[in-house]
Amino acid sequence: MDTTVDVFTRYGRTGASSRLRHMRYAPALGAAGMDAQYHAFFDDAYIDALYRTGHRSIAAWFRAMCRRLADAVAAGNHLVVEYEMLPFLPAFTDLLLLRKRKFILDFDDDVREKYRKMPGLAEKFEKLMEAADGVIAANHALEQLAREHNGNVMRIPTTVDIASYEKSVPKRPVFTVAWIGTPVTAREHLLPAADMLRKMAAAADFELLVISSEPPPPVKGVRIAFEKWDEKIEGSLLASCHAGIMPLPDTAFARGKSAYKLIQYCAAGLPCIASPVGENAYVVEPGVNGFLVADGDAAANALRTLATNEKQRIRMSAAASEKAKAYDLGKWSAEYAGFVKSTLF
Repeated sequence: MDTTVDVFTRYGRTGASSRLRHMRYAPALGAAGMDAQYHAFFDDAYIDALYRTGHRSIAAWFRAMCRRLADAVAAGNHLVVEYEMLPFLPAFTDLLLLRKRKFILDFDDDVREKYRKMPGLAEKFEKLMEAADGVIAANHALEQLAREHNGNVMRIPTTVDIASYEKSVPKRPVFTVAWIGTPVTAREHLLPAADMLRKMAAAADFELLVISSEPPPPVKGVRIAFEKWDEKIEGSLLASCHAGIMPLPDTAFARGKSAYKLIQYCAAGLPCIASPVGENAYVVEPGVNGFLVADGDAAANALRTLATNEKQRIRMSAAASEKAKAYDLGKWSAEYAGFVKSTLF
């Protein structure tokens, strides 16, 4: 019997969602008797250019489309698909490629929102979910959505490898709040929270450490440090901080996000300061491992508490580390492999 699973990801290893939700499970699939073959739509060069410039290349999309069609034709009959096969094309084009094949869809964002106002694409993901043999959803909101369109759904969060988060590194000399993410996410979620950050800066002396592939623009009134993201040291960089922050706007797209930053902060033993939006409310237990803050004043109060009450911060740090165990890669690897095997074979 052919045990190959062709995994069609959106990105290569540079893309966090593809690396964390798919490529890291290759050993688990292998241990379950399956051979995973990965096929990225956009290559790492596309991601690097996007992060540097913020622009999406039509030429790169066309090259990616040609590569995807060739990969799809050569693939076998057991597929895992991150979001969709053919971005920005209608559902029937994906379904033509997927016909007579068994496939699982995986979602870690509510990508429907990006197509809502595009002709021919508004209901693409609903149609794909209905045709799929199974759906993997990264959070509670996406799980609920998927269950409206498919009877075989499993929620598997985006996981952390807790063992790779070194917590014994020295703390930075200045009280430091971490933010980790891509330049795209920084533009969409961090910079719009500038007023909140300024209120935090007025409440307590702190430095915002941005861990990303590119330096962020300055925010007036806020001291910002930058460290270039590296998969090998992200855990120690986070652990050197005192808290982590995840501001989000209360939008339909944000309510479908998976709170991965908060999961990382917990793995590094950092109390979290987060907007009460979507999955954030499932990760942060207010007063236990962090604070859910709806505005700048609440964020300032949370920062002041963490910066001035060391005993409480240490208790919350321990609770954050405990919370991270629910998202550990080791806990979910067998679950992922079992769902893929039972659904596709």
